[in-house]
Amino acid sequence: MQKRTLAGCELAVVIVKPSDAPPVRFNGRVWVRVGPRRATATHEWEISFFRDKELTDNLS
Repeated sequence: MQKRTLAGCELAVVIVKPSDAPPVRFNGRVWVRVGPRRATATHEWEISFFRDKELTDNLS
């Protein structure tokens, strides 16, 4: 975390790197990136993601 000043205003700058194994679960919710924004995954999306990841891992 860094403290920066821009146009006389103090800002906190936080750089968040992607997880090695997305999606990320925090406080019981699964968070995903959807383009430039973040969102909580639906239950269906979460099931689909883990099914696809398992298939991909088995092919490696």
